[in-house]
Amino acid sequence: MINEMKKVVIFSLNFNSAHISHLLASYMQCQDLGYDPILYLHKDFEPFISHEKVNYLIYKRDSLPKEIHIGMFLFPSLNNITQSVLLKVFHRAKIIYLYREPLDSMKSYIQHNNIFEVCVIVLKDLVSLFTLILSDLILLPSEKSYSQYEKNNYRIFNKEYYYFPLLYPDYNEDRSNMSKLYFSYIGGACREHAFEKYLLFVKKAIEQKFMVDKLQFCIATRTHLDLIDPVIKEIMDSDRVVIQQGRHLSNEEISDYYSKSYIVWNAYDRTNQSGVLANSFMFGVPLIIMKSNMSEYVTNHGNVVAINNNEDYQEICDAVKCIMSKYSAYVSSARESFLHNFYYKAHNEQFKKLVDRLFIK
Repeated sequence: MINEMKKVVIFSLNFNSAHISHLLASYMQCQDLGYDPILYLHKDFEPFISHEKVNYLIYKRDSLPKEIHIGMFLFPSLNNITQSVLLKVFHRAKIIYLYREPLDSMKSYIQHNNIFEVCVIVLKDLVSLFTLILSDLILLPSEKSYSQYEKNNYRIFNKEYYYFPLLYPDYNEDRSNMSKLYFSYIGGACREHAFEKYLLFVKKAIEQKFMVDKLQFCIATRTHLDLIDPVIKEIMDSDRVVIQQGRHLSNEEISDYYSKSYIVWNAYDRTNQSGVLANSFMFGVPLIIMKSNMSEYVTNHGNVVAINNNEDYQEICDAVKCIMSKYSAYVSSARESFLHNFYYKAHNEQFKKLVDRLFIK
């Protein structure tokens, strides 16, 4: 079985447009390795994926292939459980699960979320736990997630776990000549990501005319913003601010926003594995992050500037100036980090070895 062509079904049964890059990267990786991949997706992915050169099926509309060797689940979904059982029982397939965020401490969630959001987080992890039990191989995409997996003793449920980063295609080539304009906030607008603190910085930067001839601001989010919020309403009146909100963005749109950014906000109050970080690095865009969120993927004053306080206007201004003063060096470091850490081709050999292990047992 090791040397036979393996039929790999890559599942994403809850829709999120931010998942598309990961799905395509896994698909391309399987193709590179000589496997036969197919995507099995929630119906809402179809408008975003139909133009891509991939084979895909729609969950509940299309039947799965009769022969499946591997099922890959990249994101949590209650439907993962039933699909995993079907794969094991009727296809005798191996299951791979990318476990992105094992539970952190309850204190960290309660500090940055309301009670409803905390309940959702816990329920998602419970769903992930069932998928984990049914899986033959667990992939953990950061040192923090790997540490939390061991700290929370998930090893009781599955001992086959390995460090393996989030994967992305490289969309930079077609956009490398785009003009830079923005210090951007890209992604879901939520308290954990310190969205309100970014807004307050933008408001004061406009009032103080900070880098008025050099820097504009961009918010690109699927979140429906409260447009009557006083701060949002005030910054919307400025010709230095662009806001795209309230709908899922295509890969092309997201890539354009990154390409047009000088710097991206990643000074989150809490994060485990930020897709914004990897996407920014894809386009050679440095970030401002919190020192408390430093990870193996970042170097302070290399590809990011790390700050102590994301409410300190002057500290954020100084971080922006620091990046802009040595911009070419930051760009080069960010691109190098992407190609080494997140570009799928850099991890083809590692993935093949992990898959081969499944069929040696």
